[in-house]
Amino acid sequence: MEKPNFRYYLNDIFNNTKITDLIGDNFYMLKKPESIDCDMWIEYEIVDVERNYFGDTKGIEIYQVQVVAISKNNFVDLQEAVEEVMEQNGFTHISSYDYYNAKDDTFNNLTDWEKVY
Repeated sequence: MEKPNFRYYLNDIFNNTKITDLIGDNFYMLKKPESIDCDMWIEYEIVDVERNYFGDTKGIEIYQVQVVAISKNNFVDLQEAVEEVMEQNGFTHISSYDYYNAKDDTFNNLTDWEKVY
């Protein structure tokens, strides 16, 4: 059985009640549309894909994903929900940091993840 496209796979991961109870369906590939008004959301992107082959046969793929939990108030509950869901789905935590975005007046947690897929 062929694996689904990794982008669809990520979308399914974020469509988890631990996340949707906090933000609904406000998770976006790359950037939240400016027309959407919400206080808390996720932006994510695939930053690297390493493909390994065994002879002529496609082997494993290693995806590196960046997930940003963004809030106009406090991102901690969302960041913890993302961490739990990503780990439950076999992602490995690589690094993370918190920052304030003065332009958008938001508090953010950027986390890098890796998964063999």
